[in-house]
Amino acid sequence: MAQKDVGPGRFHSLDALRGIAALAVVFWHWQHFFFEGSSLPKDFKQAQMLPMFDVLRIFYERGWLAVDLFFSLSGFIFFWLYADAINARRVSGQKYFILRFSRLYPLHLFTLLAVALEQIIYSSIKGNDFVYQLNDLRHFVLNLVLLPSVGLERGYSFNAPIWSVSVEVVLYTAFFTLCRVQRPRLPVLIGITFAAFVLDFYNPVQRGCKSFFLGGCLFYLYQILSGSRHARKTTSILAAVTTVMWIATIVLFYLGLGRQKFVVAVLFPCTILSLAMIEKTRRTFLSELSFLGDISYSSYLLHFPLQILFALVAVGLGVGEEFFSSGFTMAVFFVVLIGASQASYHWLEMPAQQYLRGRLLSRSPEAAPGPSAGPP
Repeated sequence: MAQKDVGPGRFHSLDALRGIAALAVVFWHWQHFFFEGSSLPKDFKQAQMLPMFDVLRIFYERGWLAVDLFFSLSGFIFFWLYADAINARRVSGQKYFILRFSRLYPLHLFTLLAVALEQIIYSSIKGNDFVYQLNDLRHFVLNLVLLPSVGLERGYSFNAPIWSVSVEVVLYTAFFTLCRVQRPRLPVLIGITFAAFVLDFYNPVQRGCKSFFLGGCLFYLYQILSGSRHARKTTSILAAVTTVMWIATIVLFYLGLGRQKFVVAVLFPCTILSLAMIEKTRRTFLSELSFLGDISYSSYLLHFPLQILFALVAVGLGVGEEFFSSGFTMAVFFVVLIGASQASYHWLEMPAQQYLRGRLLSRSPEAAPGPSAGPP
């Protein structure tokens, strides 16, 4: 089946899912406001300090798993958009990497410089950096070349959430090489995914590999299922099973019996496949939330510099950590974050992307769809 004939022009539901995943990471990182130096104090009590803990507990304790969901979404989208085009030489290596660079780098550079400046100000007031302490020249250079988490670093630094994007840079290279060497097929991707799950290598890259290529497997499985005579029935069954699994997983989590490997290897993939199958027939499914996907990269990269800004404001107001235990403070933070992300997407990322593509590509590229820029 030709790739251009597969699926809608845009998977609105997967965009929405990516946006929700980005916000889940923000909840997970809310604990940053209670750090002393680079760690939480020993007497830190989540239930007492984190806003609306009983309601949001699953995000506070498992929000970091959203990064694995990012990787799988990226795998699905990249195999959908680029695999056949790269294999058929319709997309050159130069064009492919310019497309990725122009999407990722402008906001990354902006947030890197913003965090560097904020940390200087914060350190001059508090005597230490906010959360991540390895903000030296070595790690600045690694961040500058988008390689802060490929094994050369000594820990998290500067705008630390960029670690997953640096892993995606490695994955983009591996993906391009694979597609250029041979036309990707499901058995090959299953083998790569299995190896990534069972082999033990550098954890961030292993984590990215297993979920990214699992996402690729999902795309080819989607091709098979969506083209079958029983596609509608399959979609209904898959959606029902996935819904039941989500309910069971949430209940088990609150009972202390949740299993993160099941979430990454089964629940997230079934969710992606279910949404893609639904959107095969309902082309605008969750389209009203797809804007969250547009700003997912923005919200993912902006939330940590915004946290430092809020921490500086709290210092200026002379308020303590109880300021960040307030649901009102959290609501204000999310409103500011989403607004800033919208502004970043429309006034920084898209203009910079168009400028770079116009300058670096020998001819104007076709309009790139809205794939994941990376975790975010």
